[in-house]
Amino acid sequence: MEYVDKTNEKLLKELLDLQQKYDAVSLLYETEKSTLAALIENNSDAILVKDCNRRVIASNSSFLNVRGYASITELIGKTDAEILNISEDTEPAFSHKQEDLKALQLSPRESIQKEENISFPNGELKTFITKRFPIFIDKKLIGIGVIMYDITEEEQIKKNLLKLNQKYQSQSEHLKILNRHYQLINDYSSDVVAMYDYAVNPLYISPSIKNYVGYEASVFFSKTYNFDIVHPDDKQQVVALIKTLKKRNLKNHTNTYRIKHKNGYYFWNESISHVIEEDGERYIIVNSRNIDERKKTEIKLKQSETMLRAMYDSSSEASAVIDLNLSFLFINKLAKKIHKSIFGKEPQIGDSALDYIVPDLQGEFVSYYQRVLQGESIYIEKKHGEAWWASSLFPVYDDENNIVGISDNAKDITARKENELKMLKQNETLQQIAWEQSHKLRRPVASILGLINIIQQYKTLTEKEQDQYLTYLLQAVQELDQVIHKIVALSSENENKPSK
Repeated sequence: MEYVDKTNEKLLKELLDLQQKYDAVSLLYETEKSTLAALIENNSDAILVKDCNRRVIASNSSFLNVRGYASITELIGKTDAEILNISEDTEPAFSHKQEDLKALQLSPRESIQKEENISFPNGELKTFITKRFPIFIDKKLIGIGVIMYDITEEEQIKKNLLKLNQKYQSQSEHLKILNRHYQLINDYSSDVVAMYDYAVNPLYISPSIKNYVGYEASVFFSKTYNFDIVHPDDKQQVVALIKTLKKRNLKNHTNTYRIKHKNGYYFWNESISHVIEEDGERYIIVNSRNIDERKKTEIKLKQSETMLRAMYDSSSEASAVIDLNLSFLFINKLAKKIHKSIFGKEPQIGDSALDYIVPDLQGEFVSYYQRVLQGESIYIEKKHGEAWWASSLFPVYDDENNIVGISDNAKDITARKENELKMLKQNETLQQIAWEQSHKLRRPVASILGLINIIQQYKTLTEKEQDQYLTYLLQAVQELDQVIHKIVALSSENENKPSK
């Protein structure tokens, strides 16, 4: 009996130890279970747990938010097809079923994953990586774990990086092409590009210098700016330019001077200089080009302009060219003189032509101006005060046959008009003389001729009859003499009478 009691006591003690161990394990299990549940719940990834029949047994809030469910009770005990209220042969239930079945065939620590896009009720589309893996407890398969990772932002970053990379590649290729083009331009351009430091030591000179002055670029690297090729009369100008560039950060400073080719001739050079600053250092960039032909053309044009102005200034006509805005483009000396006598000042290039037209005639002039701009030429003769003026207006065309203004030319025709009036008066006098001759002069002449005829035919006339006929003849001659005096007086009167 004592043995039995001792045995029972031992068993009881062992049972108590086992109970304590079980309680400790249970407590640890519950603690770990609570900790695991908390970790799952607080995880930002969407987590879902299914049993071996693919029915939901647990999930966290993130999964509910991703799928748009309000509570886990909507999912517990249901398959994907039942949750979506569709048949298992309908997408996406069918795909989920196939993925679940594959996961159930995996070994511990194995998993499968796929990328899928999910539309949210607000219309937003997100990208997820869905990972499935089998769940084992004591080596026994009890279900499937599903974790969904939101990679929308990562995918967007990848896309942006891809775009940036593509853009970089494109720009890199474009830059290579530009560099090649730039090299070709430098090698074959007739212009010369040079770069100097602030002490005017050459740092770079484009290969086109060989064709430009006949020397290789290396010749110019042995010293500072090579003044030997600059025309003696232009050296001071170039020295002053360099001093100016070093004092101020000038942009697009243009200068022209002559430089000497290796073959011994000089030509006109145009240099455009820039001062730039890079990494705290200052540099001078100079672009040079041959403008010899342009200079020759400018000289010829200047000579032509001088000759043309001399011709216009020596003309007896007052001439002006007016642009499309009614502003003077050209005025010769006579036109300036006439306008000054009327308005008290000489018109200048750019002045409005309307400022030099009396107000009463401005409307008429604008009307003529508009007609001429349509291609019409106009000639007008008018009397202003005591003087007569002839004005001719015609369109001015450019090289492309476009009307760019009008030419207004005026000439004093007072003397011509006076001569015309005098000639008109003389014609009137001649007509009156012709009338006098045909009427008044003809009658006494006819009388004289008749009397002479009578005297010749009747030689037996008495002395009394002869005296009578002679008296008639004298009267006819006197009448003729009066008519002649009248004609002479009329002619003299018209010659001495001033024209109006």
